[in-house]
Amino acid sequence: MASNHKLTEILRGRTISSVASDSTSLSITLDDGSVMTIQKSPDCIVPVVPNSPVDKVRQAGRQLDIDLTNGSTFSVVTAEDTSSVVLRDAKGVFEYAD
Repeated sequence: MASNHKLTEILRGRTISSVASDSTSLSITLDDGSVMTIQKSPDCIVPVVPNSPVDKVRQAGRQLDIDLTNGSTFSVVTAEDTSSVVLRDAKGVFEYAD
């Protein structure tokens, strides 16, 4: 699976604080107050995420893997290959979209 260098650069070192999900989207809140919204596949099961900093992000098609510094991986099946991920900082300012 290829590295998503741009998202890795933005997320590396930030800690996932909480994860909320509904049938079509996943909201990941980071320790600095920023929020990443992912349009997910309806059958994607939201895993339990340890309170650990992000190390890197990998992506292949609809599979998005967020590797944490504790060695675990947070995996999401996105709704589409692209246009499924948006990240905004604590003030709502756009940081990333794919």
